[in-house]
Amino acid sequence: MHRPYSNAYPTTARLRRWRHRNRAKLSRGRTFWGDHLQVRLPDEISIAIRRHGFIEYELSAFFLRHLRTGMTFLDVGAHLGYFTVMAARCVGPSGRVVSFEPTPTTYALLAANTAAFSHVTTVDAAVWSSPGTLRLTDHGVGYSPYNSAFRSRLPEAVRQRVATTVHEVPAVTLDGIVAEQGLTPDVVKVDAESAERDVLEGMRGLLTGARPVVTVEVGDLDVPGAARSTDLVAMLAGYDYRAYELRDGVPHAHRPRASYEYDNLVFVATEKGHLLDV
Repeated sequence: MHRPYSNAYPTTARLRRWRHRNRAKLSRGRTFWGDHLQVRLPDEISIAIRRHGFIEYELSAFFLRHLRTGMTFLDVGAHLGYFTVMAARCVGPSGRVVSFEPTPTTYALLAANTAAFSHVTTVDAAVWSSPGTLRLTDHGVGYSPYNSAFRSRLPEAVRQRVATTVHEVPAVTLDGIVAEQGLTPDVVKVDAESAERDVLEGMRGLLTGARPVVTVEVGDLDVPGAARSTDLVAMLAGYDYRAYELRDGVPHAHRPRASYEYDNLVFVATEKGHLLDV
């Protein structure tokens, strides 16, 4: 029987050629907890899931430790749905998961990978500071994790070589979605490719109201117009949130830095620190 995906794993050299030629191949990867996800090689997230069954060890370990049955989880920058599906398993049918992915081809994978979960809602939109439309630069399947409303974090030599497409995509705010769907989020994951400040500005109501735990991707690559990571830490401190860094998935008090390498930080409202044993 013909299958629309391949289980044979290509060599590293072949993956590199596919990336340079913007060639894609559907495959399947098995997560370490047992779910199968449709992936699209040679996207680096797909490669990691196909080879290893996981991405972002520290963040994965943190969510596994702290997501509980009945919680509500928002996944900003869901890509193909790895963290969305993990959260769906953790919170169970009595919980809610809402995930956001603006790139049309990547959203199709997200929708396919979450179709079996009735308590997951997917939104094909960018999360921003105000509702409207955005211009999203799509770097093709090989570099889809770097798609952004800003200049991508790819090296200059790669940006010059890769063919790009610009999409007009809808933009929503988390405050708007939460009000529309009647949600009270417990945990919000933000991985928005340099748009983290804009996401946070669009959730001011949540930061002063429900006050969920927030994870934010940080890393300073001098992207024009993007907030520096130290400014994101200061912004959340202004809402009386404390920053934590992860070691084996366990939060430890974080001391702000002048600049940041790639990482994910956890922010917890001061009055809720006891909920995470921090």
